[in-house]
Amino acid sequence: VESSLLAAGSMCGSSIAPGGGDGTMIKGDAMLAMRADEFESRRKEVCKVACEVVIRGGRNGPALLPTLLVGGFGEGSVTASLRLALAIAQNGSEEQHSKLALSGLLVPVSDLLKASLGRGDLYKFSAALALVRFCGPYVAAGTNGGVQSVRDAIKVATNVLTLPINPSASVEQIETQESLKSECISALESLSKNAALWSAISTDALPSIVAYLHSSCEPGSGGISLPETRSSALRAVLQIVQVPSHALAAADAGLAEPLGRMLKGNNALRARGQEVDEVMQVLAVEVLHVLVARPESRRLCGLLQGDTLRAVCAAIAYSASEQASFHSDTMANLVVLGLEILHFALGEVEAAAGGDTALVLQSAGAIAFLDAVASEARFIRSLCSTLLLKTDMKIKCHESENESDSMLDVPRLYGAPLPLVKEKCAGFENTHDAAAAVLFASSVFACAIESHKSKAFWEHALLQDLHKIQEVSECLRASSTLCAIYLRLLTEDYVGFVPRSERGRQDYDGLTRPLVRYRLLEAMKTSLDELTTESVLGHTEIDVYMLSLLVHFNVPHICLSVWKDPALLELSYGLIKAMVEADPDEVLHLFVESKEAIMSLFDLLNLDQSTEALIKVSEIQRFLATTLEKLAQSGMLTDAVEKFGVRSSAIAALAAACLSEEEQSADDDEELTSNKLASGLMQTLVELCAVESKDGKKRIELSSFEAVSIAKSLGKKICHMVISRFLERAKLQQYEIEDDEEIMEAPDVSMLCAIAQYESALQVLRSIGGLHAIAQVAGEGEITAVLALQKGCKEDPSLLLEADTYASIVSLFSSEKEHSHWRQDEKSRATVETAAFELLAQLCMASSKGRVSVAGADDFQNALNRGLEIVSNVVPESSKEEDGDTLAEKDVKDDEAPMEPEDEGTEKKEETNEQWQDDKPKPGESLITKVEDPKLLAAAYSFLSAMTPVPSARV
Repeated sequence: VESSLLAAGSMCGSSIAPGGGDGTMIKGDAMLAMRADEFESRRKEVCKVACEVVIRGGRNGPALLPTLLVGGFGEGSVTASLRLALAIAQNGSEEQHSKLALSGLLVPVSDLLKASLGRGDLYKFSAALALVRFCGPYVAAGTNGGVQSVRDAIKVATNVLTLPINPSASVEQIETQESLKSECISALESLSKNAALWSAISTDALPSIVAYLHSSCEPGSGGISLPETRSSALRAVLQIVQVPSHALAAADAGLAEPLGRMLKGNNALRARGQEVDEVMQVLAVEVLHVLVARPESRRLCGLLQGDTLRAVCAAIAYSASEQASFHSDTMANLVVLGLEILHFALGEVEAAAGGDTALVLQSAGAIAFLDAVASEARFIRSLCSTLLLKTDMKIKCHESENESDSMLDVPRLYGAPLPLVKEKCAGFENTHDAAAAVLFASSVFACAIESHKSKAFWEHALLQDLHKIQEVSECLRASSTLCAIYLRLLTEDYVGFVPRSERGRQDYDGLTRPLVRYRLLEAMKTSLDELTTESVLGHTEIDVYMLSLLVHFNVPHICLSVWKDPALLELSYGLIKAMVEADPDEVLHLFVESKEAIMSLFDLLNLDQSTEALIKVSEIQRFLATTLEKLAQSGMLTDAVEKFGVRSSAIAALAAACLSEEEQSADDDEELTSNKLASGLMQTLVELCAVESKDGKKRIELSSFEAVSIAKSLGKKICHMVISRFLERAKLQQYEIEDDEEIMEAPDVSMLCAIAQYESALQVLRSIGGLHAIAQVAGEGEITAVLALQKGCKEDPSLLLEADTYASIVSLFSSEKEHSHWRQDEKSRATVETAAFELLAQLCMASSKGRVSVAGADDFQNALNRGLEIVSNVVPESSKEEDGDTLAEKDVKDDEAPMEPEDEGTEKKEETNEQWQDDKPKPGESLITKVEDPKLLAAAYSFLSAMTPVPSARV
């Protein structure tokens, strides 16, 4: 029998010599190596036939092979039958493996395994273990006691795993023991494919596997434990932990810790440039992912304790490195699972604080998470590098005219980015979005938590730790690019940053986003200061790349979009100011490139005075007023306002800002009007409303509605500014100080004249006492102001008597204004004087009080002389003498007559007109003269006629 069995085993292709098994260790992996030769098909056929023979049994009796193994045909047949079974297992197909398992073979094999371990029989133990490995996956419950036998074999194998290493043992003995453990692990891996055995593996083998992995990660065991063995153990565990109860058991057994230590060991090898078992690394991440995917087992993993989370971060980072040599699909899988593990950890942090963001930011979990992330500089840079991909690693050069040369490369100092895997990852659509969420959460923690790890995080993220080994300017350019794209994505509410819950979104808007924005703006400001130099000529110059960056990402708009947060006001203002002052020509247009930017600019202009900030609100408003004035003068503001249809909003905002100055303290009462904030704002308003005419001059154009709106909201302020300018000029003249400013060029004067041209707006000005201001302007020869007074006083000329408004009109004829610009042009002079005479005539004809007031004005005689001069130029000499006699006679009569009452003005006027009519040349008389300006003549004539009742006015 023994000989037959030996012969059959040899025919089946046994690799063990007959009777030569003592001291030999059977290795399953060696049995898997199929011999590809011309006898391969014959071996398979023989194995098939032999298997059919040995699994047969008698009536109701056991199969032949199990009987042989228990010594049913003598002790000598046991070894031979074991050799035959190994040969069939080695060279037969899976069908033969299954038939052997179902024949009841594993019952005696399990007993043999246990007995040989006790006797120290290496050959029989390893042979029996190999049979368990190949046939065990095919046993089924209730079949010849197969399942129970395999369970017994599992217990034996786990006992081997827990055997301690004898320090005094030889190297050969230690290697043999490790090989036995490796075979046990391989057998358990194979058995894990049978779901009927998961419970037994979880209960009996799992603690031993965890213990083995623990021991294999000890610092001194690196050369003993084989990476392949650990990979095999991980594959076995990965099979059974798919069941929640088994995952919980694995976590409870402390499996997460050795997984983290295995990853850490691999990361250390990578850091030294050594090769690592990348398959084992991916398996470790897969097993850990299964454990932490469920809340119950996650809590037992202690992710936030120890180095496991940090090891995961490092593993992800190395997967993005050019050093990674394994297949791209495997690398992608590691990144997906690794990022999900980090998100599970974040979920644990939030859950521990009940979802309250304020509590989360100060929790021990947040501190632990930050410590793990901040400890891995490579990981932080890989996250930053991934975010930088949003720029395509290029920005547009602001000064390049050639499109092909208009792009600047972003310095590649952050290293390789994480691979883009377009599949679900932690609830996001791809790995890049998931990575951005980890970066944002870490940034928030680093802003809210004061620790050396927070400092380390920002040093890594902003490349400050590379300043000693890289060019500082390049580091600043790269980090500024990161800050710019980060800020833009925050403004756009990038999906990777925005929480999904409503409560989280509220905290994002009010707490977490402002925290990160502040740090990024601060970094941008620092980089801008560092990359701004002073030229030989004393001008500040911004680094070309930095300036291109500011323009490319429209950083001014970003700053304007965040100013409403008081915590960001000072920083955003400082950054805007630095940009504008350094190179206004390149950045000013950014303030008006969108409707949102313009409206933010106007909103900031009307910042609440009570806003708490280190910088005075008035300083911010003054700077913005100057900026708006520059934009208006260049035409950019006007074009943008028209483009985006916000003219009314712009006017309202500027008006409100002008009025806000009144609410400020009175410390600046001595400040000249031209130096006040309102003057600059008014200039901007004028530029905004001005259009260029055909003659190249700019004129203010307003609709009736706009004029009324400005008059109602800003009329009082404008009038106050105008009158203040005249008072200031008078004060300067009193002290004989030369005034360098021309009042008529003041923006408030221009605006006053513009709105006064509209009847409805003029009525508003009249109701607030604005005629006095208009009269002051009219006194400078501004025809629009004089005409406005005419309209305003048409119904009630006596309004000119208020605040001695008439005196401004009479002063137009003063000899001191002989050199005024309007007097140098005959047409302008005629227009102004015509309106002035008409206005005075209306007042004097309306009331005796008006005549007396005008006659008492300082420059009345000059006005009278000018009227007589105009009239005398068209009256013949004879008429002059007659007129003189007539006037003299009238003078006497008037001296004798008492002053007429107010209501007799109209009657007296008619009487006077009749007298002048009598003095006119009779029909048929010769009168040869040329009337150059009939309107001026008529106006002068009316004025003289109106003044004849006044004795001092008669010639």
